[in-house]
Amino acid sequence: MKLLHQAEAARVGRFGGEGTGGQSFHDLDWQPGKTYRFLVRACVDGERTAYAAFLQAPDDNAWTHMVTFSTPADGEALGGLYAFVEDFQRDRVSLTKARVALFANAWALDTEGRWLPIASARFTADTNPATNIDAGTRDGAFFLATGGDTVNTHAQLRDRITLDLPGNRPADLP
Repeated sequence: MKLLHQAEAARVGRFGGEGTGGQSFHDLDWQPGKTYRFLVRACVDGERTAYAAFLQAPDDNAWTHMVTFSTPADGEALGGLYAFVEDFQRDRVSLTKARVALFANAWALDTEGRWLPIASARFTADTNPATNIDAGTRDGAFFLATGGDTVNTHAQLRDRITLDLPGNRPADLP
């Protein structure tokens, strides 16, 4: 893995355990209920692919280019799109606190240059024994929920979830 770009405010390192790769952290004052926008760009260059991550916080007018990593990828771009709510602490106390993430107005740019709305997703989970998880749609967005008194009432594991209205493609994507 090669580091091609690192924002001044980004902390960059490597990770392992469930695979290996690069990781980037951008400290910010996360505010529940506010919208944070994320974008990942993959650019194939021969046998390598450069993966760039961008963030737009609620009060920012511009996108922040956090990091770009280049890695051998056999000439492939992104092989799948995933989003998750993760319990990094795994201390059993964190399982008592409900967390919900909404994913709205998501788009993917295909190799032909067409923007396509992400209108369906599959609900999956890791092998963590927690059963207080749920997923579905709400107000034109996908949601993932875990922890606290969360009850699985919307989708069963491995169900495909579909949005009726994916929204309009934002015009300001970097």
